Amino acid sequence: MKNIVFVGFPCAGKTTAGRILAAQQHLSFVDLDDAIEEHYHITIPQLIQKYGEFAFRRCEQSRLRELLSQHNLVIATGGGAPCFEDAMQRINENATSIYLKISEETLVGRLKSPYRERPLAPQDDEDALRRYVHETLSQRAPFYEQAHITIMENQLGDKEGMVDLFAKLHIY
Repeated sequence: MKNIVFVGFPCAGKTTAGRILAAQQHLSFVDLDDAIEEHYHITIPQLIQKYGEFAFRRCEQSRLRELLSQHNLVIATGGGAPCFEDAMQRINENATSIYLKISEETLVGRLKSPYRERPLAPQDDEDALRRYVHETLSQRAPFYEQAHITIMENQLGDKEGMVDLFAKLHIY
């Protein structure tokens, strides 16, 4: 069975949706950020702070290539992963890709949560966060929109709603 890869902006719900789909289909779930941290023995914020975003993206692409070479995985990518090098093309060649398309307003609300550490997003200034979401989403959307399937925010619902939605989509 092909892998299934969730793409979308940070805090779009890729990890939550990925875990639900993996459990529903009895597949293994991998969060790409967790795989990077486990492999390199450093947190994403520390990696970016110590080596810079470009080095982080190189590590991210290396782990993504490795995961895409496996089978029967549900993978939640980081928000920028599909937008670096030829990653979205590789994802589409080796997996069924699903874009979780969430409104800017919802993303800002989720990103400003004090419990979510996002090293590339401004945390202390809501206006700066809104600009960041708008500008970054504008740059990344053309990559996300190459996904095989797009799921809109209003289609997701709660956990039970996601289970029903995934069954109706026949993505496995």
